[in-house]
Amino acid sequence: MAPSIEKAFGLLRSEGEFPPSALRSLSDMSTAATEEARREWGRLPLGRRQAVMRMAGSLADENIELNFDRLDLIGLQDPDPLVRRQAVANLWESEDPSLRSRFLALLEADVDLGVRVEAARALGRFVLKMEETEADGEDRRRLEETLLSAASAGEADLRLQAVESLGFSSRAEVPGLIRAAYDSGGDESKRSALVAMGRSGDRRWRQIVTGELRSPAPTTRQEAARAAGELELRPSIPELAELLDDVNPDVALQAIWALGQIGGKAAERALLHAQRTATDATTRIALQESLEHLTFLEGTRDLEGVLRLRRESE
Repeated sequence: MAPSIEKAFGLLRSEGEFPPSALRSLSDMSTAATEEARREWGRLPLGRRQAVMRMAGSLADENIELNFDRLDLIGLQDPDPLVRRQAVANLWESEDPSLRSRFLALLEADVDLGVRVEAARALGRFVLKMEETEADGEDRRRLEETLLSAASAGEADLRLQAVESLGFSSRAEVPGLIRAAYDSGGDESKRSALVAMGRSGDRRWRQIVTGELRSPAPTTRQEAARAAGELELRPSIPELAELLDDVNPDVALQAIWALGQIGGKAAERALLHAQRTATDATTRIALQESLEHLTFLEGTRDLEGVLRLRRESE
């Protein structure tokens, strides 16, 4: 066994807490090291395997130079569903092209509902990628139809997650699924519908989104604010400005982000006013980032206008 792998798994097998440094040698493993790690993985106790997957996800989020994709791929085949769920979540941003088929297989056949839900969530980025590149063919058809099937499933969690991922799709069936989720009445269904509305880029949802900014449910207000920003709904600016003083800090932070995405003088005034009175460090940072994005956005729009006028005069 490679010395670094041997040392890492020696620490992982030891009793008690293990230091994060024990995992660093499992980042960017070679093919040979991965095979060694695969053999050692099954010898770890269940609780330790679960803890390793969680820590690998946290470390990768906090340290851009660390890459545990190969370790996470081992986790996808673990007999424990909690390990598999965490492995799927860890691979959210991986560039491995094989993941689409792996996640589809989990969505279609895994015995654990939580794993299937996590796979449906992860497949959303593949729907977006195929939409952006205007991909066509069997791969796209299978991806979308598998998610459409999941969106008709009996399990509410899976059904709603599939609707969220399909929000990126231009398939004709999707608006009806979004509307059905919204009309079903529960807060979780509304939240998922709002996620899908924002992802759709379709302004048919503008009145619903703007209306839900006044929802009594904080999670609904938060998702409505995100959707308003994603759809760049300028008519929603007054409601978003009110949410800057929301009693729920997550809602206020989402409203800050949305105003920066929408842009315009009214959004800028609302953000600057909030900046003058903000005392919380997290809020001040969010306001500054949103204002910087707004400035960039307006500069881009100005440039687009100049180029358009130039083309029209030619």
